[in-house]
Amino acid sequence: MKVWNIETTEVYLTLNFAKESFKVTTMLHPITYLNKMLFGSTQGSMQLWNIKTSQLIHTFKCFNSPISVLKQAPAIDVAGIGLENSRIILHNLKFDETIMSFV
Repeated sequence: MKVWNIETTEVYLTLNFAKESFKVTTMLHPITYLNKMLFGSTQGSMQLWNIKTSQLIHTFKCFNSPISVLKQAPAIDVAGIGLENSRIILHNLKFDETIMSFV
C-alpha cells in the first residue's frame, strides 16, 4: 500500500504485505482511530496499522474465510466484516471479540 502527500505528490509511506501470508483484499479507516487503517485478507485475518509510524498495531483472529468487505458500524470500535463464505460478522475491534454473526 502506498500513501501519498497530495500537496507535494510525494510518496509518504509504503507498506509491503507478503501475498502468501497476508494478501490484502479490503481496507477501512475506523472512525476515531487517528492514523490507523484496518486491512482484511484472503487468509481471513485482519491487521490494524498505524500509517503515521508504519507499525503493525494488532493482528486479529482469523475468520477461516477470505474477507471481502470491511464496513464501519454506527457504534465506535465496531466493524462489519463480510466473508466469502456468506457470513457477516459484527466485530469489536477494541477487544477483538465477535459481537454477532449472520449467515
